[in-house]
Amino acid sequence: MRIKVDFDAGRFLRGNRDLLQQMPFAIAMALTHTAKDAQKRLIADLPAHFTIRDKWVSRGIRIVPARKNDPVAEVGSKDAFMARQAIGGVKEGKDGMVAIPIAARANPRRKTRPSKWPKALLRKDRHFIGSAAGKLGVWKKSKRGRLKLMWLLREKVNIPARWPFLDTVSDVVRKEWHRNAWKALERAVKTAKR
Repeated sequence: MRIKVDFDAGRFLRGNRDLLQQMPFAIAMALTHTAKDAQKRLIADLPAHFTIRDKWVSRGIRIVPARKNDPVAEVGSKDAFMARQAIGGVKEGKDGMVAIPIAARANPRRKTRPSKWPKALLRKDRHFIGSAAGKLGVWKKSKRGRLKLMWLLREKVNIPARWPFLDTVSDVVRKEWHRNAWKALERAVKTAKR
């Protein structure tokens, strides 16, 4: 998605060649600060939309700063799976199945340790892939013969759009662009040759 912003600084530029030369710098600065504001807001809002187990997703929200000769700033996630969270979609398994943790994660707020991942569990005694109660999954059989569903297995999973990425970025641009543009212009005025 691209958001285009307009900024009319004409009244400051008329007759001021030095300031005119500073404008590409000011525009790049304003765009970059606005992208940083959007990045901060996206990170701060993550807990409202997701169960946060570590900083992986927040560290993946990055910006590409604008430059004087390329007045475009970008904000987004380096993690491709976050696109599905923003626009929805279907997740298909790498090995043919999508594994959804059930009892493999004792607490929904905690990370699933690698020793509890499906392939690791299947190397342990009393763990197997099978169907029970109409559910295909990785099961654990207790010594008494009771079954516990560790992972539910599905060919694909529909992911609803639940991360309002576009709305958040648009809101930040609407609220912060003019402030950032004026601050950048003020700095350009101060640093222009006299």
